[in-house]
Amino acid sequence: MSFTLTKSNEEKEMRKLIIVSHMFPNNIDINSGIFVYEQVKSIAKLCKYKVTVLSPVPCSPRILWFRKKWRDYGRVQKNRKIGGIQVLYIRYLCFPGSNIFFLQGVTMFFSILLQLRKLISKKEEVIVHVYSALPDGLAVSLLKLFYRNIKTVLSVLGSDINTYPYRNRITMLFTKYSLSHNNAVAAVSNDLAHKCRRLCRNLTDRMEVIYNGLDEDWFKTSEKEQIEIERMEKEYKYNKKLLFAGEIIKEKGIYELIYSFAEIAKKYNDICLFIVGDGTEREELQRALSF
Repeated sequence: MSFTLTKSNEEKEMRKLIIVSHMFPNNIDINSGIFVYEQVKSIAKLCKYKVTVLSPVPCSPRILWFRKKWRDYGRVQKNRKIGGIQVLYIRYLCFPGSNIFFLQGVTMFFSILLQLRKLISKKEEVIVHVYSALPDGLAVSLLKLFYRNIKTVLSVLGSDINTYPYRNRITMLFTKYSLSHNNAVAAVSNDLAHKCRRLCRNLTDRMEVIYNGLDEDWFKTSEKEQIEIERMEKEYKYNKKLLFAGEIIKEKGIYELIYSFAEIAKKYNDICLFIVGDGTEREELQRALSF
């Protein structure tokens, strides 16, 4: 999986790297897509390209603000700098309902296209790195119809391959289109790469497995947290620890994890499960675990 843009070093410093991801920290949710941000931050340090992030956000008129989710969408800033990286939060039409989820890729495409015209010319050689096969990946693959010189890298993450394609035939078709029409595809595991190849047979020369990086500083505990952990260890006397770190949503299998752990805990009384993260299911999960 490789492509090369050959020009002078001086010109290379002027080239642009566009990141597209609806998962990215913003002023409302600082933890949204934090792993994407950490990866982008590392890429920005290593390369000489000018990095700009386009983070699509559902368009939310005030009439919808009676629901917290849509109110939060409406309050996301239009642009900001995070860690020295310019982030543009572009609005796109988002229709409710999983059965027409595939339309988000199309509406997202038009919003990205309008913004991209302000950032690059059609003759520029630009790299676009997009996260998630659908809807973001579909939107970027459609851009190639208008921008022949852009080279695209798609990072597939999990639900975009394991869950979304099986909602209906059109979603499956659009997922396959996304995999087929991006220049390179990166998966976070061998299993995910295998599933991508089953969906798209022409991926052999364009597929790579790139594991998510790990910064040990992310898992440092405060003094207060460490005291609480030590207290629990003495009280419950467990010496085996399991850790879930990620977004607390149904698609991550969080409830299946809880049910499975409950069965394991019946056989082993020295085991503990730590759940680290936030998400739409956090409060519901806390209520379920309080019984």
